[in-house]
Amino acid sequence: GALTLMDVALLVADNPVKVETPTVVTIEGPQIKIPNVRVTGDGADLNFGGTLAFSGQAAMNFSLAGAVSLDRLPTLHEGLVLSGSAEIDAELTGALDDPKTQGRIDFNKFGLSMGESPIFISNGAGRFILAGDQIKLEKFTSDANDGRVEAEGSIKLDRLRPKEWLYNIKVEN
Repeated sequence: GALTLMDVALLVADNPVKVETPTVVTIEGPQIKIPNVRVTGDGADLNFGGTLAFSGQAAMNFSLAGAVSLDRLPTLHEGLVLSGSAEIDAELTGALDDPKTQGRIDFNKFGLSMGESPIFISNGAGRFILAGDQIKLEKFTSDANDGRVEAEGSIKLDRLRPKEWLYNIKVEN
């Protein structure tokens, strides 16, 4: 089957988002195929498309690339404030039973504060490398109040879910 999107009206965190149309999404057996689509809005410019799977061994080949201003994202938790930007260039391949990731996510001028928490992270920069069944954090550095934080490490994934975490975090005041 197929779904043709002629016009899309979308709001994310009260911000209008434009989805390039027309777009024809097709379903072929255990796969959904999305043509390359550009999505833009205040603080977002993303391109995505490819094939996603619904069942076990169906092949996937999906990509996502672009940039997002973190302060424009919907609030994930009351009191959580994000700032800075993220650039992504990522692919999802393999099968639903054995997905693989490739690519990178770069954070620039990253900031984070949480309501009543006395800790504020600012001026953060770092890169996540997507590598098969792992996500590696290359050297991340940021200011934390009057000090400095450095972190690196990795997450091993099992079907895209975190399985093992290993991070080294250095904090200086």
